[in-house]
Amino acid sequence: MGLLSKLYSRCELVNVPQVLKACSFLGFIRPGKEIHCAMKRGMIATDIHSETALLNLYRKCGHIQYAKRVFDSIESKNFSTYNSMISAYGEQGLLDECLSLFHEMKGRVDNKCSDDVLTTIFKHEEFDESSVFEK
Repeated sequence: MGLLSKLYSRCELVNVPQVLKACSFLGFIRPGKEIHCAMKRGMIATDIHSETALLNLYRKCGHIQYAKRVFDSIESKNFSTYNSMISAYGEQGLLDECLSLFHEMKGRVDNKCSDDVLTTIFKHEEFDESSVFEK
């Protein structure tokens, strides 16, 4: 029995985000992808915390397309989920997507914008600050 098989059989929902966070910190994308597959197959229970941790794994490893797929699959997005995806776009220099998602978040999530989100948006020299406050 492989290491990940043992993990799946003993995995508790509270451990999944921590395991994914460790994978992202160490840059271990493959174990993270295997956990993702297990989540999709129902071998590991999922919740918003594990889904956001998975999004962050892909973001921190530079796999924006996987991060976007995870983000799109999350049914009940929260502030942390939006913040992670906005940061992913900002880190990749995708400012239009960053701003679009920021405006979407303002309309859907009942939270104030964090300083991290605004810093991500404003740190780019070519970005027009007035566009954040439009709409």
